[in-house]
Amino acid sequence: MTITDPPRQGSLTNLTIILQLAKASLNPQQEKMLSQVGATIRNSSGFLERLTQLKDREVKAKMVLERLGTHELHDLLEFYKMMTTTTSQILRSRHYNAKQNSICDHDSQ
Repeated sequence: MTITDPPRQGSLTNLTIILQLAKASLNPQQEKMLSQVGATIRNSSGFLERLTQLKDREVKAKMVLERLGTHELHDLLEFYKMMTTTTSQILRSRHYNAKQNSICDHDSQ
């Protein structure tokens, strides 16, 4: 099993059995840490699945972009630059407004 392979069900079952056997001699702090490690391992399979989906999506997008002509790619790049600028302005505005509202709320108390 490599780092990018999701854990097999059998290996999780074996880990669960080992953890249950080890619990008998653990103090509460060690049990909590062991439980957190188990949760991390369980959550990693979802993360790895999402990572694989993102990689697949990137490969497909690259295939589409490679079919575009130079002029179309330039237009697309300019569009995304404009969207980046607009999005940044909106986020800055929202951040500023939230900050102002926080100051006004604090002053009214």
